[in-house]
Amino acid sequence: MEDPYATVEIGNPNAREAVLEVNVHFVDAYGSPLLDTVNQVGVPAKDKVTYRVSAKIPYIERIARCEVKPVARAVW
Repeated sequence: MEDPYATVEIGNPNAREAVLEVNVHFVDAYGSPLLDTVNQVGVPAKDKVTYRVSAKIPYIERIARCEVKPVARAVW
């Protein structure tokens, strides 16, 4: 069986490539946090990439949804 994950699309509207910090939070049905992730993802200039975020935790059945911070911070 494949490990659980969420897929997010990250866009870079800038004229040069950037590494962006992507925050994804997995929460239960009550909105309580179960797993917080922070990943650095390289995105080409004026392009988008799809990134897979692992949700492998012992209590995977409690995850109701994931929430993505709407604006990714440029790391460089």
